[in-house]
Amino acid sequence: MRHHTSLHLDDLRVVLAVAEERNFHRAGLKVGLTQSGVTRVIARVERHVRARIFERSHNRYQSVSPTDSGYQYIEWVRSVIAQSDHADFIARETKNGATHRILVGRSIYTDRRVVELLRSMDLALYPGLIVDFATKLPVELPVCVRTGEVDLAVVSNPGENPYVIPRVFRSVPSLQSRRPRGKPA
Repeated sequence: MRHHTSLHLDDLRVVLAVAEERNFHRAGLKVGLTQSGVTRVIARVERHVRARIFERSHNRYQSVSPTDSGYQYIEWVRSVIAQSDHADFIARETKNGATHRILVGRSIYTDRRVVELLRSMDLALYPGLIVDFATKLPVELPVCVRTGEVDLAVVSNPGENPYVIPRVFRSVPSLQSRRPRGKPA
């Protein structure tokens, strides 16, 4: 039976440091690990994702470079770390009484009931959190999220887009009404 290990944000920070420094020794200095510690973390991450993230060379100044899989993985790592850091900041500031605003992008076609549901949510742990909405065209919403123009978006039928992660957060049955036969409208 294979033992499944979890990755931690610190592991992802090591991956990002190696990608930026292109050298295990310099990456180790950046994150406070030895070169062998960095090697162990990268080996663990590569085992976890079941893909090589870095090609090793014996060039003194640039000992590693990302593989094709690595480039894809590193972009997601960058995003995960940025989102985690931002979430930590918002949570600390909100807990300390500061008000913060989350901007939710929505399509002009978004059902008003969904918007009202989001507006009515009570987040007791974050009393200073304000949820605002920005209306955009459906094709603009994924780009707005990626660029940080909005914090998240409600998108209906996004089509094929590698940056859109679909999540169903509530399924609402459709209601139908019929007029009895023979009754005027």
